[in-house]
This record gives sequence, C-alpha cells and structure tokens, in this order.
Amino acid sequence: MSNAWEVASAIGTLGAVIVALGIPVVSAWKGKQVHRQKADLIASRLIEPVKALEEGLRSEMVSYTFYNDAEHSSDQSHAARIVRIGSLANSINVDVLQDLFILPNGCAGRLAIALGIIDVLTRDVEVVMSQGKWPKLIEMQRLFLVSQWREQASNCADYLAVVRRELQKAADRIAKMPSPEEIYDNNHKYQ
Repeated sequence: MSNAWEVASAIGTLGAVIVALGIPVVSAWKGKQVHRQKADLIASRLIEPVKALEEGLRSEMVSYTFYNDAEHSSDQSHAARIVRIGSLANSINVDVLQDLFILPNGCAGRLAIALGIIDVLTRDVEVVMSQGKWPKLIEMQRLFLVSQWREQASNCADYLAVVRRELQKAADRIAKMPSPEEIYDNNHKYQ
C-alpha cells in the first residue's frame, strides 16, 4: 500500500513540474503570436508606401541612367520628384520598425537602411537645387552627382524590393487579397 502512495506522489510531483514548466512556455508562445500579428498588421499598412518608394526610386534611377547634360542641365524636375520621394519616406514612422524585427530577411533593418539612404539622397538634392548651384556646376560635377544619385537610388530600391516581398508575405498571413466571390458576394442579389 505504501508503494502505491509513493507512485501516486511521484506522478503528482511530475505533473506539477510539467505544469510549472509548461505555463511559461505557453505564455511565451502566445506572446510571440501576438507580436507576430502586430508585425503582420503593420506590414499591411506599409506595403503601399514601400511599393511607391521603390517604384519612384527605380524611375529616378532610369532617368539618371539616361541623363544627358547637354539636354538636361537646366531641367530641375528630378529634384521635385526626389523631394516627393523624401516626403513619402518621412510618412513612415520609424517607431514601427521595432515591431517588424520578427519578420525574416532583416526586413526592419533593411527598411531602416533604405529610409536612411532616401534621407541622404533627398537632403543632397535639396542642397544642390535650393541654393541654385545646379546650373552653376560644371558638366563634370553634374555628371558626378547624377552618377552618385543613381547609385543611391539603385541601392535603396534593391533594399525596398526585399522589404516589400517580406511585407507582402506578412500581410497575406493576416488578410489575403479579396477574391471575386468576396468582392461581388454571389449570395447577394442586386436589383
């Protein structure tokens, strides 16, 4: 009889240990799930601004690639486009980057780097254009700046391409694109 009590006591102790160890594990798992959902929700919000930044930078990269100083030295429209890209980048609150750390492929870090590049590019273009320096520069200086800006735009767009893919994957986990059936609700009869 005493042996049965010892076995029951051992089973009870083992059960208590399992429960004691299991509670923090389950709690940590639930916390990670909540953090993942928050990152996915933020990713859903950031997809379109990141896509617009990437497309804008690729467009500028192309215009800088085909820059011809004889034709474009007096054209300063690219400055306005870069400033718009900078304004769009500033609309992304850097405080949310911390919540994106859970996303793979260094998504948060790459987005931070891209925003930093855009900041430098925008400030550089603003300084050169706002002080009326552009027309006063010699051709070689303008070509150097255009080459530098093209490289910055290219690097930044590459970072943003990876970020956009990861944001899309995260957004798809929380809310996929609606299907035609969902959009047009076949059960609803329109009159």
